Amino acid sequence: MTGVVFGDSSSPCQAIHVLWRTAEEFGSPELLDLVRTRFYMDDYLNSHRTKEDAIQTNRLVSETLKHGKFHLTKWTSNAREVQEEMSGETQDKVELTGYGGGVLGMHWDPSITAEKK
Repeated sequence: MTGVVFGDSSSPCQAIHVLWRTAEEFGSPELLDLVRTRFYMDDYLNSHRTKEDAIQTNRLVSETLKHGKFHLTKWTSNAREVQEEMSGETQDKVELTGYGGGVLGMHWDPSITAEKK
């Protein structure tokens, strides 16, 4: 199977199955755990202790899932360094003050969770 019918009642289940299968075939056990626990449909949400870990993990998830034709877009972060490192055509431009966009149907204000200097 190379595609599914958009809007078919089984499409979300099939997409999640392929997402998990891609992580299983092309990633590590740790990556598979991230995919299984940090995705809600097509939203990936994660938190990291360090900026370096955030950048490394996001790249790993993104590169691995490309094998299954999943192209993750709209990366955002409340850390300017992470945001700059992940910059490109697929990143939302998020200001670290005010409304930063929706996260799993909720409003997110990056300034509340941004590191204070």
